[in-house]
Amino acid sequence: ATKYAIRAVEFAHAMRAVDPKIELIVNGVEGPNPWNARMAEVTRRAVDYLSVHHYTGDDPNRSPLEDYGHIVSTPIHLERMLNATYDEVRMPLMFDEWNVWTQLANAQGYEDFYQLRDGLYAVGVLNALVRLGDRVPGAHLAQTVNVLGALRTDATRAVASPIALAFQLHAEHSGPWRAGVTLDTPSTPVPGATGDLPLVDAVATLSEDRQTLHLVLLNRHPTEDVACSLTLDGFAPSGGTLTTMAGPAWDAINTFEQPDAVRLETRELAEDEWQKLTLPKHSAVAVSLRR
Repeated sequence: ATKYAIRAVEFAHAMRAVDPKIELIVNGVEGPNPWNARMAEVTRRAVDYLSVHHYTGDDPNRSPLEDYGHIVSTPIHLERMLNATYDEVRMPLMFDEWNVWTQLANAQGYEDFYQLRDGLYAVGVLNALVRLGDRVPGAHLAQTVNVLGALRTDATRAVASPIALAFQLHAEHSGPWRAGVTLDTPSTPVPGATGDLPLVDAVATLSEDRQTLHLVLLNRHPTEDVACSLTLDGFAPSGGTLTTMAGPAWDAINTFEQPDAVRLETRELAEDEWQKLTLPKHSAVAVSLRR
């Protein structure tokens, strides 16, 4: 670690001599880890970020339901890991590789059709990154097209996976200002998850002009809807929309022949409907409320 860190500092000085505005990342590992601590100690004055990677996936020794529980609960552990890594190194993190890596992808050129399950994982990661924005200023899915891709293509067609839809849900229903959320959610045992699984996750942001409040809600339960009550402090909505990412089953996939098995559906909310919502089983819901 020390040898690499010293070499990284040498390269950093040479690169900044050419471009003083360049932003530099030094390689870390999933932490906390002595490697990360040594990287931070040696390089913190020379580089801007420490890189962390993480992949989750299925396992031939688990049942499909156990794979579901493991994958949709992974963002909970990721958030703890990133917080612990930051506490160890005290420098900004770049979470620049993350994704679901399946056994089938290994067998067929690293290409696979992602399930709704994997889209729920992605929403969970994006929710965690909203909360971690002060500590993890950058994050990148690996990869975008075909190879572990959020998008799949052939010679003439392209299809958006549930992971791509998770990004679309967040991109269209989030703003630059993070709002506080107090969450009271039940937990339940789900095979494959470590400990009881909190059923609901939620983040809130405000639009640039602070006139629209966006909430992204996640129901992790594989088989049951969840009733949800919302209370807002200091924001009085006049109307809004509800967008749901859902499919017929948590293992539903989008293919070239059926590109919309998992999809986003948007509708207007009735007056005060936002106060009591039902989150469908294995789904993500975005609520955008206008003043």
